[in-house]
Amino acid sequence: MAEMLIPRSIAGQYSSILANRPALDRLLGERWVQLAFCVILAFAVRIATFGDPALHTDEELYFLIGQKVLDGQLPYVDLWDRKPLGLFLINAGFAAISRSVLSYQIAASLCVALTGFVLMAILRDMVRWPARFAAAFFYITLLPTLGGFGGQ
Repeated sequence: MAEMLIPRSIAGQYSSILANRPALDRLLGERWVQLAFCVILAFAVRIATFGDPALHTDEELYFLIGQKVLDGQLPYVDLWDRKPLGLFLINAGFAAISRSVLSYQIAASLCVALTGFVLMAILRDMVRWPARFAAAFFYITLLPTLGGFGGQ
């Protein structure tokens, strides 16, 4: 049926693609392909900001307090901010991995990728793969315009 809509000269060139459409649907429906798409896209979009410690004053402060917690200082006693203790402990965990800002920036990028993947999973039974990929694509690529870069 699709070949009737396409002139024969073109249909002959692309008949193998048209015949393998179910294989493409199966491949792009695989969860590992969707996760890989989200991870690659998240890192591609956010890599330009990697290593910049001055992207946002809040994340600088939280990471500094996390580092100082590892050095034995106490939040709310030696260092003050009104945020909850869990935020400082999460940043202390990142600082335990590395004192570089890359530790929390890479973790934030992985969270963005996983959120895009979860979005695709939510849409799995509602729409076909092109719409799932589009939703994840727009979430990941538009997030920096809303301040979602660096460790945000």
